[in-house]
Amino acid sequence: LDEFPPTAVQANLGRKGDPMKSRPDHVESCAVLENTRDAVFLLDLNERIQFVSRSVQFLLGYSPNELLGRHVAELFAQQGGDEACALLSKVNEESNSSPSRRICVSDKSEKKHIIEASCFRVPRPGTETALLMSLRDVTETVMAEEARRQSEERFAQAFNCSPLPITICTVLEGRYLEVNDAFLRMLGYEREELLGNCALRSEEHTSEFQSPC
Repeated sequence: LDEFPPTAVQANLGRKGDPMKSRPDHVESCAVLENTRDAVFLLDLNERIQFVSRSVQFLLGYSPNELLGRHVAELFAQQGGDEACALLSKVNEESNSSPSRRICVSDKSEKKHIIEASCFRVPRPGTETALLMSLRDVTETVMAEEARRQSEERFAQAFNCSPLPITICTVLEGRYLEVNDAFLRMLGYEREELLGNCALRSEEHTSEFQSPC
């Protein structure tokens, strides 16, 4: 907590001399905002940046002073602009908060990041309501999800197109979870007849099935 003192947050979340600033819970909240890895923005109702946590340097490469007073839409890459506007307008016009969205953002070096953005209204003593937006970098998560999806697609293609009979069964019961077309052609069953059923492990009934297991 010593690395990022709460004074910058205190100066932006309330009026000068506001008694709330001296409250322990307020000071602790300020310290949390300054030290979180998520980038936290305080926006006015015109969506201009009034405060941004120092963690924005880790996420986007900007110092807080470079962003103060700018419209938050300037941060978003062209392909993410519509999503960002929808997120903010939903909070402004319809409700106090909005579901998180994944949006494309460019950092200072023009590198693209996939971030998860959420936004909600916050009251400010003695002044107008503001918008609090948090950004979390989920680029690695999205890349891992995409790699897994592609891997599953390749496996499914190899499984279904194989000329050899292949099945996927539970270890203990031998319950069929999936079978490929070659296996169906070999035994003459429909897929619906096999899935969820178990093969009878008997020398006399090597191709018969029982349901339920």
